[in-house]
Amino acid sequence: MIRTTIASFLLATAVAFPSFAQDMKPIREVEVTVDTAGITNPQAAAYWGTLQDDLKASILTKVAPSDDEAAYVIKIRIDDLSLSNGFQEKLGLGDTTITGNVLVQDDKNHVGDDAYDLTVDVEAAKPLLPAGYDFTAADADTKVYYSAMVNAFADGVVKRLK
Repeated sequence: MIRTTIASFLLATAVAFPSFAQDMKPIREVEVTVDTAGITNPQAAAYWGTLQDDLKASILTKVAPSDDEAAYVIKIRIDDLSLSNGFQEKLGLGDTTITGNVLVQDDKNHVGDDAYDLTVDVEAAKPLLPAGYDFTAADADTKVYYSAMVNAFADGVVKRLK
């Protein structure tokens, strides 16, 4: 059920952000790996369990896909995940984040390669939450919150492609 809900949300996001794909580097492939051994919090590991597939899907809804061998390949390695609930966030005691290393690779000649670390947190996800959503009143571990965090990370990657 979560995958169905997330897939629906990602599809809606694709419709909402058609301008991302314009004037952008063509992308041939997106690879996402999550260092699950590095996640010490079992609650966070369970919560972020489908992050690999969901992040890849979110990015692919925002880029210009291409079969051209000269197109770019995005490789993401998620290094750290943390999870807190809305109450902890409101008190300043929480820290929900996704942190990873992003490599945008020009497979043809590597002239356009780019590598950087990216971290998104609650502040980055807030604009992607539905109007009226109060993350401080509900636990942060909801499908809506999860989707906003995944899309915030994907947006961070896509913005660097222009």
